[in-house]
Amino acid sequence: MKSLKVLITILIMFLSTTHIFSEEEKSYQVKLTRVYQVGQKFSTTKSFNHTKVTKITSQGKVLKEKKKEFSAKTEGTLTVLEIDELKGKVKFEFLVKFLSKKEDGKDTYKELIPEGTRILFGTTDSFKINGKYVNKSENEVLDIFFSLPSLMDSEDFAFGTKDSKTIGSIWEVNKNEVAKLTAYKSFKMDSKDITGSTIFKKIQIVDGNKCLKYFTDITIGKISVKERKGMKTIKSTLEINLEKVVPADVTSNIVNIKKENLKLVYKGKRILNANSRVLNSELIVSLSKASKQILIK
Repeated sequence: MKSLKVLITILIMFLSTTHIFSEEEKSYQVKLTRVYQVGQKFSTTKSFNHTKVTKITSQGKVLKEKKKEFSAKTEGTLTVLEIDELKGKVKFEFLVKFLSKKEDGKDTYKELIPEGTRILFGTTDSFKINGKYVNKSENEVLDIFFSLPSLMDSEDFAFGTKDSKTIGSIWEVNKNEVAKLTAYKSFKMDSKDITGSTIFKKIQIVDGNKCLKYFTDITIGKISVKERKGMKTIKSTLEINLEKVVPADVTSNIVNIKKENLKLVYKGKRILNANSRVLNSELIVSLSKASKQILIK
């Protein structure tokens, strides 16, 4: 009887190990961008933190330093109103539960747009409330939350792959497609200066749904910037880190979780002819974004 119990225990352990092994070795189709359907509603939470630090130094002394920071967070219901597949246009409505903002390191958030407000927007349509365009402050926050240009992007072309992959697989990003992404259109870049890769990190269960988690790291070694008169660029780089969680079922958009970190670093110098004094300029811009969308059944 004792030997039977030992045999059963060994069998259970073997079956468990076999299950884990098969899960690790299973291939999954990589599909980062999911298709919306008219009428779908998503419980949506978003947040971001944006910082900009400028510094001017000379002979080791800081002559000027300035930091600007602001953050925002929101929660609400996102509804798909219209889809024009031929033109690649999508229109949405966002019903606000709360939308708040804080600036320059303040401890508390202040309401920016009140609860119950319905915001209309789309891939080619700016934000409107009650038929009127939102003000500058509201637009700045909403544009970061919903990134209107990037609604037209397909991350699969830039960060994905046509091949099925197993957990731990790594592949290079498509440099040419990264350079075309409208989400980063304000940064002029050449594909030869882009390096990066995506890794299929793990399987993750979100609200009972089997999902796949991916990480993408990209470095753009040189971006074009408009130089000030007399200023020579020494360094201009952009780092992008993406984390994406989507359903294992490539036909489903029930879950969409995304975290994105961008860091721009610019360094330049200017020589003053009067005394050959060198002014060093440094600009660091950081943006961290987080978003979670869950389909309301």
